[in-house]
Amino acid sequence: MIVIKELDSKFITQLYDLQEEVFKEGYNEDLLRHNSLEDFNRIFNYKHTIIGIFYNNQLVSFGILYISDKNEILSSNELKILSRLCGEKKEILYVGVVKLIIVKKQFRGKGYQRQILACFEKFALSNNINLLIASVSPLNIYSLNNFQMMGYVKYKMKKLYGGHKRIIFYKFINNVIN
Repeated sequence: MIVIKELDSKFITQLYDLQEEVFKEGYNEDLLRHNSLEDFNRIFNYKHTIIGIFYNNQLVSFGILYISDKNEILSSNELKILSRLCGEKKEILYVGVVKLIIVKKQFRGKGYQRQILACFEKFALSNNINLLIASVSPLNIYSLNNFQMMGYVKYKMKKLYGGHKRIIFYKFINNVIN
């Protein structure tokens, strides 16, 4: 049985353990950002939502959405440029940053990443977040395809997380913008 729910700090160890399992499967920081246990602990000190997918009470996938009024991926100038390019009339006040989505190997290909993104979009709609941003490794073909299938638009390539290449994707949550 599949259960999708928002997670709280009591799941920190499970989140970290699932990430470590994925890295043992051959992922590296060129494909996916690696977080320390301290990073996971810090997540719960900031505005965020974490969505987990459970199969038979076992965490098999999760995603972290960080809510920011100042974005660390794009500068405020880049956000203004994006807003003008898209013809948006309202200033971008809150940005949701998709920090990480992990799916356990044997559960890939079931649409869990897209389900988590859909949960993030629903969260954005109900929390006045009008822009979602994500960074994806150009080597992570599955994630690139999933973000595009969900309507995210490629913006530019940047070096992030210690010099690793990432493609920046964005999606305006138009129902929020009046």
